[in-house]
Amino acid sequence: MSARAPDRSRHSPIRPVRDALPNDWIVPAWPAPANVQAFFTTRNAVTADGVRTAAFDVGGPPRASDDATARAAIADHRRFLQQLLPSPPVWLDQAHGTDVVAVDRAPGSPDDRWRRADGSVTRAPDVVHECDTRADQAFIYALSGDRNPLHRDPKVAKMAGFPKPILHGLCSYGTACRAVISTICKYDPTKITSFDVRFSSPVFPGETIITEMWVDGNVVSYRSRLKERDVVVLNNGKCTIAN
Repeated sequence: MSARAPDRSRHSPIRPVRDALPNDWIVPAWPAPANVQAFFTTRNAVTADGVRTAAFDVGGPPRASDDATARAAIADHRRFLQQLLPSPPVWLDQAHGTDVVAVDRAPGSPDDRWRRADGSVTRAPDVVHECDTRADQAFIYALSGDRNPLHRDPKVAKMAGFPKPILHGLCSYGTACRAVISTICKYDPTKITSFDVRFSSPVFPGETIITEMWVDGNVVSYRSRLKERDVVVLNNGKCTIAN
């Protein structure tokens, strides 16, 4: 579980996570911004002596099959987690994958439908950039030297399991990079010192790539999705800007 803590320049510091966690929990040494805290549970509840007492479970959507003891334990675990966070968390019906949903609030009652995804974004992006791709975009990008027929030949694309040729991954990558350069960097590419991302889904030439960016100091977190299909194609992006 992770949470975005308040901006320390405007709010009081949150309770130090490391000191409040049980001894079997993990606080990763990530190079994250100071206002981002993350921690993991091994899902074992233990005593101060390290004796396992019960499974640490925060549950999923309320189900009729949950017995009273399980519901009470889950409620206790959720209250414990909420004490560590700067604001109420959003509980998901988690499905491991690449789906990330935007959620404004936690379910208000057991009857609310839980969002099914692997993660959630709870802050509106600071910058949004939209870029069209041409129907012949893959042919144009092939002039850079990547002549893989997967991107131009329908027969090869179908053999690979796609309904039609897909856009080069590096072309999608470059589109996201251009989004950052043209907005946050004011068309100065020398400001970018690193640009990382995970490819999560293919783009078909002619689709519109929308890149959403969150700015924290000199770090820009971003993701790109398709306007037509609402599919995230680039995820977990991180761009570092020179000071």
